[in-house]
Parts: sequence; structure tokens; C-alpha cells
Amino acid sequence: MRCQNLIATRMDTKRKTPVEIVAGVLSWFHEKQGSELVTKTPGKVERCGGLVTVSLGIETSGGCGCCGGSSIEVAYSCSRCKGTFYPELPQAVEEVSDLLCALLTKMSPEDHEALKATCLKNEEDRIKRSNEMLASMRRKGAGS
Repeated sequence: MRCQNLIATRMDTKRKTPVEIVAGVLSWFHEKQGSELVTKTPGKVERCGGLVTVSLGIETSGGCGCCGGSSIEVAYSCSRCKGTFYPELPQAVEEVSDLLCALLTKMSPEDHEALKATCLKNEEDRIKRSNEMLASMRRKGAGS
């Protein structure tokens, strides 16, 4: 998904190679509520367009998830403006589950086959890396 935040950018000319930096960010949600983008350094204002990624983390109480004291944390981040506020995206475990179920229900047979092929390749790559690491450890052990 592409980020729809409103951003103000400016050129940082203090570096050897001038770089565009984000000077201010306003989420589309706050923009719709009437907030305004406030920056100390005015520049070009545009829609961000960066790639929004999701991270899922597991929080456990006391370091042990087996006692039922764990929860899943959902976090989003934009590759360009570093925004983290996306209220239209799932925020709770149940919402993530509902979204995945909806996506899987709409998945075409071709996409399912492609997903299986990717999964198989990833597993084969993991096994290959593991075998290479074990062989390297054996060579080092034999050389001692």
C-alpha cells in the first residue's frame, strides 16, 4: 500500500550531495479532521507515496508465551515519511485475522499456486543455507 500522508520536503544542501528530506508529516486522517501541516522550514508539499509495511511482534509476559500471557502487536511504517499512524489498517489481532481471511477467500487459484511455489522455494533456500552453514562448521572443526 502506498502512503497517503501529506508531507513537506526540502533539499538539505549541507551535505556533499544534496538530499531531499521530509520536513513535516500530516496523516491523511488528521488532514480530513481539519488539521494543518506545520513545519519550521517550508518546502514542497505533496502526497508521500512511500511504501507502508507492517510488522507483527509477539509480546510475552515474563518471557514465556506458554502461560497464556502473550499478545500480538501490529505496527506500520512508511519507507519515505516514517509515518506510523494508519487507522484504516487493522490495529488488533482480530482485525488482522479478518483481513487475512478476506484476502485468502478472494485469492485466485493462480495466486495460490504462486504462493505455494514461493513458500517451497523459501524453504529450499533455508535448507540450503543451513546445510552450507553445517558444512562450513564441519570444515572448521576438522581443521582444528
